[in-house]
Amino acid sequence: MDNVKPSYLCDMPVLEVLKKIKDGSLSPNMLGESTRQACVEVLFLEGHPRSSIAALFKKSDRTIRRDLEKIHKRNAIEPNAELTYKIIGEFVLKARNQFERLKQISRLTEAYPDERTRAEFLAWRVVKECIEKLSLLGFLIGSNCPSASNHKSEGSGFPVETEEQRKLRDDILNLPAMEKEKLVEKIRQDIIRVSDKIDKETEEKEKKKNSESKK
Repeated sequence: MDNVKPSYLCDMPVLEVLKKIKDGSLSPNMLGESTRQACVEVLFLEGHPRSSIAALFKKSDRTIRRDLEKIHKRNAIEPNAELTYKIIGEFVLKARNQFERLKQISRLTEAYPDERTRAEFLAWRVVKECIEKLSLLGFLIGSNCPSASNHKSEGSGFPVETEEQRKLRDDILNLPAMEKEKLVEKIRQDIIRVSDKIDKETEEKEKKKNSESKK
């Protein structure tokens, strides 16, 4: 494999190139600069230190540092409105997907009650934090604005809020930072207490079941 020309490696998946280098079937000296930098980027994102990357490719730390500088420069982004909307859109989409996954977990009949409870709480946190971030970025109209009632949440991917839920959300968002933290901590402690109680009851039921099966 060492006689393969660098041009042949351009179409090879990065992970395959790395695998062959690690198992010794491909010499890192055969890599062209662009292929090496693609591999360096993957390893860097995986958290490998620069020194170990340099050792793998048999290059100096200075060479790998230059590779990383070129990678950072290539991935640099300039602030613009289109990019802002794209990133916010991806953020909301991921929040919706996370919310749906957590709601699915909360409805699983085979899941333990404490797991469903935690999933419900985390689903609420996803919605809460998504609303807070969008508000902070100016993407949501304030609740005290007359035109806010003209904006519907249908199709947002999240459940439509009732008036009571909206009031509760606004009350929570208007709390001082310290009070918010106290509220979150209280909810967390409540969930832990409920989870511990459920775990204890489940353990007792299992013991009773095992005891009866031995008779």
